[in-house]
Amino acid sequence: GIMLNRGTVSIAINPGASPVNDSLMVDGQLVTMDVPAGPYVRVEALGASLIIGDGGVELSGSFAFEQITRPDNTQIVKFGVNDIVVAIDGQGLKKGRGGFVITPAGIAGILEGEIDIAAGPVNASGKLGLRINKTGAAVDEFVIVGEDTIDIKFSDLERDLIAFYGSDLSFKIGDFVTIEGNVSFSSSGGVDIFAGSELLVFLGKGPAKLASGDFNPDATGVLLSNAKVGLIRFADGSLALNAEGLVEIVGITGVSLAGTASIRFNNSGQAVDQTLTIPNTTDDIVVRFENAAPFASFSATNVALTVAGQTLMGDFSFGTIASGPYAGSIRVTAANVSLNLGDGAVTMNNAGGTLL
Repeated sequence: GIMLNRGTVSIAINPGASPVNDSLMVDGQLVTMDVPAGPYVRVEALGASLIIGDGGVELSGSFAFEQITRPDNTQIVKFGVNDIVVAIDGQGLKKGRGGFVITPAGIAGILEGEIDIAAGPVNASGKLGLRINKTGAAVDEFVIVGEDTIDIKFSDLERDLIAFYGSDLSFKIGDFVTIEGNVSFSSSGGVDIFAGSELLVFLGKGPAKLASGDFNPDATGVLLSNAKVGLIRFADGSLALNAEGLVEIVGITGVSLAGTASIRFNNSGQAVDQTLTIPNTTDDIVVRFENAAPFASFSATNVALTVAGQTLMGDFSFGTIASGPYAGSIRVTAANVSLNLGDGAVTMNNAGGTLL
């Protein structure tokens, strides 16, 4: 069952067509009534706790529900939550805050909070959020929960939107996988967009970081750090992608690899110039291709590869030729290449060239 075991509940009802602003004495206390024109219903529970099932999910915080009739007789429903905690055995979502409005055309709303989950080898923490507008129109509403006003706003460009975002995220599976950073995913008008910034991905034997937040010097594996990703998937399934980050092999005796990798790809058949944003961050990810020609390239700069004392350094790029007699061929370009074999027995400096 469901049990409400604490909280302050207030109810306002006005079945009439005129607003009510009046006062009356109740048990020796002056009670003020300020209720908008109806039909109108509002239920608010502050500092409440709902327990669902025996020892199951606990939902606590403050809640508000409103049913409003507008002057054109359109009914809308508003629902707001603040300082919400959703917990199972003490784990789940905390500091949740959001508001939703339901109109005859659809639903729009926002919800965000912090997650703190530890289930067996899996640990997850950070801030998550949801924005959704399925009304087909711009939205400018608000809902009041206690003394807090929660805005529900969507621009005319967000008439059909669903977006998830996360900041300061950390996801771990045992000591073998670590993913951190800020991400955003949205879908609007058949176009899907993913953006990521300050990303860290570790695969190997860890943990990747110590409790202090410093990198673990004993970790071994592959590390991608300070990465940015911008991906646009258009309605026809074509893609535009821009991604870059620092790639390293760490902790493997006799082998080291470090360099900045970049991937750019566009098969959309159109020029692309979009700046992707992630809520709650100042990060912008630019996906820009100046013309409609197909484009694909992979580059690695400032690469340093050492195996058993033999070192190769330089800048390398791989791409496809878009036009001409060699269209579709792979082009490999190298610059600033240096090679050291046998502790200086064989050396090469400032080499470069192109291979088709």
